[in-house]
Amino acid sequence: MSVFQLQCSIFMSLLTKFRSGLKAEIGILFPMFILRVLENVLQPSFLQKMTVLNLLDKIGGDSQIIIDIFVNYDCDVDSPNIFERVVNGLLKTSLGPPSGSTTTLSAVQDIFLRHESVQCLVSIIKSMRAWMDQQLKIGDSDLPRSFESDTSSERPSTSIVEDGVVPDCERPSKGIEFLINTKKVGNSPEEVAAFLKNNTAGLSETVIGDYLGEREEFALRVMHAYVDSFNFKSMDFGEAIRFFLCGFRLPGEAQKIDRIMEKFAERYCKCNPDSFTSADTAYVLAYSVIMLNTDAHNNMVKEKMTKSDFIQNNRGIDDGKDLPEEYLGALYDQI
Repeated sequence: MSVFQLQCSIFMSLLTKFRSGLKAEIGILFPMFILRVLENVLQPSFLQKMTVLNLLDKIGGDSQIIIDIFVNYDCDVDSPNIFERVVNGLLKTSLGPPSGSTTTLSAVQDIFLRHESVQCLVSIIKSMRAWMDQQLKIGDSDLPRSFESDTSSERPSTSIVEDGVVPDCERPSKGIEFLINTKKVGNSPEEVAAFLKNNTAGLSETVIGDYLGEREEFALRVMHAYVDSFNFKSMDFGEAIRFFLCGFRLPGEAQKIDRIMEKFAERYCKCNPDSFTSADTAYVLAYSVIMLNTDAHNNMVKEKMTKSDFIQNNRGIDDGKDLPEEYLGALYDQI
């Protein structure tokens, strides 16, 4: 997984910064790295597919990359239809395995992948809309002033639009910015993290979780400072997760959960250096515990994960070796 994630990271850098000179290479690598995993609906590696969906979410958020992919590949008769295959792959993943088929995914893993694939489709649609809006603005700038309708004074100051975008004044990042500007909170990530951690009685735990999962640079630094403020020394793994999550609710988006739990795993291993072979083990196990908790307490999941299922799902996660069954069984019983 570490190698695969590194490959995807390098590929994203090539796509973002060097795609103008690498058309042929990207045309080969995109199906090899991304589409091969995306189009595997029945027997996917959950972590590989989550990595690919996270990458596609980043790609989908960049309107120019989306347009360049469509123009350079789907509109070229000698190139693969990458855009079409991405959309179809996301659609098939969002619909889940066909009825009556067998899959390696648990019910909770299937829900995560469906949700994330829909998020990616929404990102792509929003990017296409943003690109088209930009083209229209460019066109409008060439019009004489008399042809432009002067309706700017009638528009609301917030970004409340038909597609349900949250107004700027309600975004947690804007709230943090306001508190910093009015000197209610210090402007360092550590001070903001301390505020979120120590004032949860007056704040929404759901919104705190959403903010901590953001990928913007400042919010990411706040999340790191927040996690680093915990001391998990000598704590049982399940107890540490429970202690960590007592001040906020994990967000619904899989990539946000991914960022938070990856940092948690790193911090837990730093506090308990002899606990696991690597932080990767703690990360996979933390994700597994979160999914077990969702499975156990979500009424929509009818067939609950058994202890043997949980143990089987975590085979080989400790750098290719199995964690002790008694250890995993105790974690299962805690949840």
